[in-house]
Amino acid sequence: MLSPFARNVKIIMSERGTQQIHLNGYSYSRRKRGCTVGRWYCTSHHSKGCRAFVRTVEDEIVCVRDQHTHPPRVNKWL
Repeated sequence: MLSPFARNVKIIMSERGTQQIHLNGYSYSRRKRGCTVGRWYCTSHHSKGCRAFVRTVEDEIVCVRDQHTHPPRVNKWL
């Protein structure tokens, strides 16, 4: 998942057993599974109305909209 968009990228399993992308202090979860094209929404999408997302094609980041409505959670995933 190396891309010019990405710095400090990690893919982890959440506490609920779903994949998440951690990118630059923010976390994103994927809505649809099994597709080669994915759109990952900020995990604060519902609680804080954040509209940031990451788009992937075959597990490579191709687009990042990183305009969040909240600060990053820098220390959570160290």
